[in-house]
Amino acid sequence: MIPCPSEDALAAWLEGRLPHEATATLRAHVDGCADCRAAISARPSESDVGAPLLLPSTERRSGEAEPPPSSSEPWAPPSTFDDYRVVRSLGRGGMGQVYLAHDEVLDRPVALKFVAADNPDPRTIERLRVEARAIARLQHPNVVAVFRIGEVRGRPYIAYEFVEGEPLELLPKPVPWQAALRIALGLARGLAAAHRRGVLHRDIKPANVMLDANGEVKLLDFGLAKLVDRPTGRDAGRRVSSRPPGAPARRTLSDVSAATTAILMEADAAPALEAAGLTHGGTMMGTPLYLAPELWTGTAGTLQSDVYALGLVLYELCVGRLPHAGLDLHAIASWVTARALPPLRSLCPDVPEMLAEVIDRCVLRDPAARFASAEEVQAALEETEALCRAFQIVRSGPASAGSPETDADVVGASFARLAPRAEELVSRFYERLFDREPALRALFPPDMREQRLKLAAALQLVIDNLRAPDKLVEMLEALGRRHAAYATLPEHFDAVGRALLEALEELEGDAWSPATARAWAGAYAQVAEAMRRGLEAARGTAVSSARTPAPLLAAETRFATSADASLAYRAAGDGPLDLVLVQGWVTHVEAAWEDALMSRFFAELGARARLVVLDQRGTGMSEREGAGAPAEQQAEDLLAVLDAAGVERAALLGVGGGFAPCALLAAAHPARARALIALGSAAQMAAWPGCLFGLSGEDAEEAERALRSGWGEPLFLDRLAPSAADDAAFRRSWAAYLRHGASPSGAARMLRAHAAADIRSTLGLVSAPSLVLHRAGDRAVPAAAGRDLAGRIRGARYVELPGDDHLPFVGASRPLLAALRAFLDAEAAGGSTVSSFAPPAALDTSGAASGK
Repeated sequence: MIPCPSEDALAAWLEGRLPHEATATLRAHVDGCADCRAAISARPSESDVGAPLLLPSTERRSGEAEPPPSSSEPWAPPSTFDDYRVVRSLGRGGMGQVYLAHDEVLDRPVALKFVAADNPDPRTIERLRVEARAIARLQHPNVVAVFRIGEVRGRPYIAYEFVEGEPLELLPKPVPWQAALRIALGLARGLAAAHRRGVLHRDIKPANVMLDANGEVKLLDFGLAKLVDRPTGRDAGRRVSSRPPGAPARRTLSDVSAATTAILMEADAAPALEAAGLTHGGTMMGTPLYLAPELWTGTAGTLQSDVYALGLVLYELCVGRLPHAGLDLHAIASWVTARALPPLRSLCPDVPEMLAEVIDRCVLRDPAARFASAEEVQAALEETEALCRAFQIVRSGPASAGSPETDADVVGASFARLAPRAEELVSRFYERLFDREPALRALFPPDMREQRLKLAAALQLVIDNLRAPDKLVEMLEALGRRHAAYATLPEHFDAVGRALLEALEELEGDAWSPATARAWAGAYAQVAEAMRRGLEAARGTAVSSARTPAPLLAAETRFATSADASLAYRAAGDGPLDLVLVQGWVTHVEAAWEDALMSRFFAELGARARLVVLDQRGTGMSEREGAGAPAEQQAEDLLAVLDAAGVERAALLGVGGGFAPCALLAAAHPARARALIALGSAAQMAAWPGCLFGLSGEDAEEAERALRSGWGEPLFLDRLAPSAADDAAFRRSWAAYLRHGASPSGAARMLRAHAAADIRSTLGLVSAPSLVLHRAGDRAVPAAAGRDLAGRIRGARYVELPGDDHLPFVGASRPLLAALRAFLDAEAAGGSTVSSFAPPAALDTSGAASGK
């Protein structure tokens, strides 16, 4: 056996600074050397089974049997066991060794993690179980999945989802802020799912974050995780228990410089830290470079300490290197507890201010000043991403080489310069507008976030189409017609223009020139003139258009055939295009037409189009067998209905789970999809915790019990239609509608099918003009799911609407219908549009089930 390496050599190995050959030799030595293992790690604390274990300690309690002699040959699992076939080793860490294996029964690759200790004691085994239980609490696309926990030849193991990709640790840094924001969203979503389920990760670092082959983020390695009863920060300020009297002191490599490996350290093992008042005799766990300041003082880990580590990972992505990287442990502790990180934009001025503020808040030294949990970080990043996306979507190409610069080129270049300051631009605009027209402020909500997103999208729309004036005029006139319903006056356009130009000039600074001012003024003049024409044309018919629409007379129920199943549908209306409505979950085409709210909603849709409404397989008047068919079968069924109804090209409107077959059809048969509209939908329902149509595990079982025990009652109204949940008449009609539409077992199977649907890989193939509508407070499918969905469809427009209801015919339906009408009108004329300057407070906010 080779002589024991020095502590410097061990430190270099832990940091990954040794050549591959030297690493293999040293690893083999450490596997068989008790002294080296003891120098690196020790037994976990009695007070916390989640304490880290790099390599097993050789210390024994009184009365414990002497362990068998260590072998110099590293242990390897048998080639086959428990339906797994071991393929190769993936690596070895302090706590475990990981192998790639193939699940012979389910025909999929898995990662098998074994305890690294030669003779794992009960606490080591329990630690592995804690890790498995922590991940098992989570079912989220941004968290690695655990399939099984077992044991082979006395070695416990966990079978994980195999993630093929690379860790952030190996990603060249810094990365562009757009990439950092995308990674931040995935990581925050995964960590937020953990915090919601009462799991503290306690070792967030680049090595534990993987980018898979599709660029999706996966949070790994819950080896230090702690399960808590309530996901709160109530333990903040509590010190970790000291070790029992007489327990042996733990040893540590206190001079590990990069400190990127998880450690366990007590104060008496690092007297310099204790002398500095940093550990207070407690146990410190985690990876030193990413530990929050309070953890160095012995405070227990909290949600806020996870948030701090998350912020450091994002800071490092943007800057390239943390300010305290490369220091030894004492220097890291002193630096982190005494100094604040420089503001991100002082090092990376290109990062948008909104994103920099989120990251800077995560890494504040005071835990109380940080976000309270990863859920708050996720919400802030979702808002940032939505605003940045509005400014960063694909723009018209630059002028060809040698051609003279046009006003469109000047405006486009100015807009590109301002993209990183998107939030500041729209905020300054509204400040200027309200200064000029104070009376307008009362029409807007106190929280202007949604309105800022609308304005950003409207500006982008204009910039995208400056080189296509005919198309732009059509869209703007349609926008003007929409604004007639919002009590907009022609003079408001003048105030908007002046406020916009003032905000642009202020933020452009030295880049603002007379040529830029002329170009923007000319561009806005086109916008205002076209919108005035649309506004004035609509005001002449405002009285008649405000009346309740006449009842829409539907043809008799007809049936299409798909794979021997009969599918019921009805058609009505005589507009310039065909609109096919596919509703999620339970429906009944005849009962719907007899319901006052639903029939009024159909009448509004039928005023602009020939409307086709159908019952999917398993519900309503369609074949009841086959309830819960996969989305692919539902798409085939939808195609059969189009054929039977004589529809060559349709605008497909999918509500909730009804959007998945619409998107699949649009991707597979682009010639049949004139346009695609999503309402209250998601690319993968199961990706959004708490989503009614994406429930799994205990939540799904609870929902199914409610279905079976309460069928015939007005189920889920608190999620589907909260504004009408206390309306006695609506409760009676909804209960009857469910009874007519399906059996409880059929309804349960349809919920499971919605949860299983995943169309993320399909959305990139959609070429039809697309609109994504989502109510901001939708309690069945969160609005963040709608924003995510829009971001996955090339060129899709996202409009967030007021209201908390999921059912489209309940609550404030006028804004929803206005957005649909504008889109359908523009599509009939060959274009597309989004909402712009209309104040949302002027939209309909009438009561519970008014449907007005």
